[in-house]
Amino acid sequence: MAWSFLPAENPLAAKAYCCAIVGLVPGLGLLAGALAVCLGVWGWRVGRTLPRRAGVVHAKVSCLLGACEFVTHLLAMLCFAAGASARAEP
Repeated sequence: MAWSFLPAENPLAAKAYCCAIVGLVPGLGLLAGALAVCLGVWGWRVGRTLPRRAGVVHAKVSCLLGACEFVTHLLAMLCFAAGASARAEP
């Protein structure tokens, strides 16, 4: 049997964690970060009802990392847009 650090009892937390990791790729953080936050909150709620609270930490990390990814990618896109518009003006 293969060992995994992802919580098997809470697939939502595992998916949120994977989205947060994928969101580290430049350009994917805007979508994957938002998805990680949504799945993380959902996984957090599910994890609190489980006996071993499986996946609660993964869900919390996903929410935090996903929110940071979303904000930084949004700010980067705004900076790129501002730079492109400033360059286009003569």
